[in-house]
Amino acid sequence: MKAIAKQLGLPETATEAEITAALVKQAADLATAQGLAKMSAKHTAFMSNDKAKMPKGGKDAFASMSADERDAHMDSNPIQKDEDDDMEKMIQKGDAFRTPTGAILTKKDFGSEAGFVFAKGQAADNANLTAAVAKAADDRLLGEFTKRAEPLTYIGKADEIGQLLFSVSKSDTTGKLAPAIELVLKAANDKVAKGGLFTEFGKGTDTGTGGSAQALLKAKAAEIKKGDTTGRMTDAVAYQKAADADPELWQRVRAEEKQAA
Repeated sequence: MKAIAKQLGLPETATEAEITAALVKQAADLATAQGLAKMSAKHTAFMSNDKAKMPKGGKDAFASMSADERDAHMDSNPIQKDEDDDMEKMIQKGDAFRTPTGAILTKKDFGSEAGFVFAKGQAADNANLTAAVAKAADDRLLGEFTKRAEPLTYIGKADEIGQLLFSVSKSDTTGKLAPAIELVLKAANDKVAKGGLFTEFGKGTDTGTGGSAQALLKAKAAEIKKGDTTGRMTDAVAYQKAADADPELWQRVRAEEKQAA
């Protein structure tokens, strides 16, 4: 008994019942393996599918069936296909389409091929129109943020700040950030209107009477604005143009800011 237990991978102290159970399992495993070896590819695929319904006794019972018995079982218990996958395949093949509301319509939903083709075209046109309207609204909002960001150009370019504000606005699903954005923009615009933003900017450094980088940059901005023939250029835009034209001077301004902070 000890030798048998050892061959079965059991401890020498295994009881007769434990040895018998191990022998039965070994025989069942062998029978299943032999059944799998004899099974055709379609039977093996069916048995390996998680959605396949097995007969009473599970996979062992299926493997022990004859080929004809397996065929009969498979015919009586077809694997249920995923309806969503089928619909997606139909859409890819052009046999179905998704409406702007998310509904999926197939050729069977229409009385004729012409009706299906017309409805499919209409759905595509509606989807394109919806996308175009949404893009136009986004472009308009981005333009508004960019224009209103001009008073903040002393910390960056207006289009970059506008894009940032636009992205924050679009991601604001709670609606709590929008009021905060409005307050920042309004405060910046009010300061520019009162002439306070540029007089306060860089406080603690030379404000223009000496040779500070900020004084030089403000002087350049004044020249740029003076040369504007339209008469519509704001101080913020002129300052940004001066900074863009002389990156080295702009870096010196930033360094002065850090020292004053």
